Amino acid sequence: MQDFRMRLDLEEPIGSKYASTADLREAIVTISKHTQDRKAEGQWARNLRFLTPIENVALLESWSSCRDQELAQRERPQTQDDENLDGPACSCSPYQWVFVPSDRSIFLTQPPDFPDCTHYLAVSYCWQSSEKSAHAWVKDGNEPAPFSILEPGKVSRPPRSPSSLLARCTAYAASKGLSSIWIDQECIIQDDPKDKALAIQAMDEVYDQAEECVAVLEVCFEEQRHLDAIEILIENDSNRLCNEDGTRDVCKALRLILSDPWFERAWCLQESTAGGTQMALLIRCDPRLKIPDCFSIGVYGCFEIQLSWLHTVIGCLEWFDAPDAKPLGADTAELARTVAGMWYDCMPQESNEERGAVSFGGRTICDAAEALYYLNRRHNSVIADRLDILANMCGYEVRLDALALDAQGFDFSICAVVLAILNGDFSINHGCADLAATGVGGRKFVSWHQPLGHTTAPDAHELPFTWWSLLAAS
Repeated sequence: MQDFRMRLDLEEPIGSKYASTADLREAIVTISKHTQDRKAEGQWARNLRFLTPIENVALLESWSSCRDQELAQRERPQTQDDENLDGPACSCSPYQWVFVPSDRSIFLTQPPDFPDCTHYLAVSYCWQSSEKSAHAWVKDGNEPAPFSILEPGKVSRPPRSPSSLLARCTAYAASKGLSSIWIDQECIIQDDPKDKALAIQAMDEVYDQAEECVAVLEVCFEEQRHLDAIEILIENDSNRLCNEDGTRDVCKALRLILSDPWFERAWCLQESTAGGTQMALLIRCDPRLKIPDCFSIGVYGCFEIQLSWLHTVIGCLEWFDAPDAKPLGADTAELARTVAGMWYDCMPQESNEERGAVSFGGRTICDAAEALYYLNRRHNSVIADRLDILANMCGYEVRLDALALDAQGFDFSICAVVLAILNGDFSINHGCADLAATGVGGRKFVSWHQPLGHTTAPDAHELPFTWWSLLAAS
């Protein structure tokens, strides 16, 4: 078992553990030798395992590639549900998610059953919180049979992921017309260090290329007014927004969403940026509540919100500052500012003149300064994994062998600096230079993606590392 040694040394000057500048330089050179390209990770991401209905097993040998969509569609057996599907049915997996109460078997495909397939649902969730879920709504009061996973050449086994999670995911996939699901607990070989290492490096590609991405939250809405408040926010109903009750309900609803552990985990952060505009939030609610049409989805006791919608409309919490807005009480206005600040502090926003993230297609790409700013507000168990998360959030082509650096006892900060520079990302150094030259943080600087516009570093006192010490050491 790996003995993890890397420290999250955020409170110490970078390089302070080295006795001399020469020792620091030697460490930098050593770190830079542990580079990896993305060929193996790319190959892994093009040959994923999927959870799929058991009926698909017989078809895997007859057609399994997405490369020839016309041939696949011609040979694809038509199902009775095809005409009723709202979304496009995946030509790689024709059967939809239909279970009988006595049997909920799911087949786990193996590479290369579906090479280059992107017609799947990628699921983001918190392992621990899903396992401890306190809410489990059962339709009609009938408890279904437990799920089971069937792998080629093996006996059926219980799923590693919670049944309540699988129930929501299969129902959500069915509502999108998709019959392939990617869940890390099931689709990564958990006891194979090589497979896990490749998966971690390729995680951004898994979510970036997926047809649909969903974050399955465990928080639960139990009051109608909170559901109605989110509808008010999404529809930007100014008549209902600009009053004390409307503002408070919106803020409480958003704070309820933000209380979910999904907004605290580092892995979920990089999955949300990789999923980009494809990422939706699947949120529990009391099935007795009336779900607004704009949130309705075919999952019992759940509603759906696009993450991009919240990015777009969250600024509505500033309506109290508008010239024509009805004045709000000081406490309500402060509550709105606080909740908006909570959102902006935990989620990278779309590209603009004030923030470092930019969008390529539907995906959000950060520079190192911003990625580290947000990572500093998230937690994960293995510190070395943060190097891979950082690389995924920034879309780096050059990667570091985090396991090797961990085994040699290198700390996180210096590895992160080297990783950024190897990829031509000098956002960290520009922010540091501003502080060293003026003593004031937050000035404009030109990042590695300058052609897409200038960006602004977080205030220097909020940067997760003491960057000035790196300059002093050089």
